[in-house]
Amino acid sequence: MKKEIINIGILGLGTVGQGVLKILRENKEFIEQGIFPCKINIKKIADKNKKIALDNKNYYKILTDSAEEVIADPGIDIIV
Repeated sequence: MKKEIINIGILGLGTVGQGVLKILRENKEFIEQGIFPCKINIKKIADKNKKIALDNKNYYKILTDSAEEVIADPGIDIIV
């Protein structure tokens, strides 16, 4: 069965994590219409640095300081 939405979890919002988030945001439409067309959804982001969370207010509701919370979430399909 084909998934209609791919839920993504991100561990860390350092240089790599912020880059991944930026690429997903800027290329969302292209990704969703690609070879495996489906919607993408950033479901949860973990970073132990609380300042990072404050700097990313657009994602405040999905931010956590617990990587384990992201890993244990059965609704997440891909973790970066």
